Amino acid sequence: RHTAFSEIYGGLRGVINGIGYDFHAGYVMTNNIPLFLNDSTANFLRFTPIYDSLNIINFKASVDFKMIKHLTVLAALGYNIYSGGSQARPYHLPLFESNFSLLYEINGLELKAELFANAGVANVNAFTGEDEMLNGLFDLNFGLAYWTGQGKPKKGRRASKKENTGSFGFFLDVNNVLNNKYQ
Repeated sequence: RHTAFSEIYGGLRGVINGIGYDFHAGYVMTNNIPLFLNDSTANFLRFTPIYDSLNIINFKASVDFKMIKHLTVLAALGYNIYSGGSQARPYHLPLFESNFSLLYEINGLELKAELFANAGVANVNAFTGEDEMLNGLFDLNFGLAYWTGQGKPKKGRRASKKENTGSFGFFLDVNNVLNNKYQ
């Protein structure tokens, strides 16, 4: 199933003294959003998706800056408030989300390290059937990319068709380096 959603949001975005910022708040209406419940009826644990309709109020903030000439630091935080739906809680959807990234760029080469952390994730214990909150979820990722031609294509409103021609890239991403189990 596809999750249908409508989002209304607004905020403030800009750059002050070389520090980029983006603060926004939003309201999201979802239909068929998957919530995941532990299922212990088989000989092994697995998740069973339950599709629900939720309303989400979210607040997000991010800042980025060049620490040194080729090194960019990014920090992003988000908080979600869930309402509606037929389930007691928004199972396996985080209340708090964060992302911290380092990106080193030189001569078309990009090296990145990302740390993701989520908290406030509701779960149904597969053995007791009781609601519980999972410990914080952490994920560490590394990446390498190389761009040829005119370099990395620009994204968003600042990009023009002329600027995004003649670029080609290779990449390698290594995700979940900490081998975390999200359950």
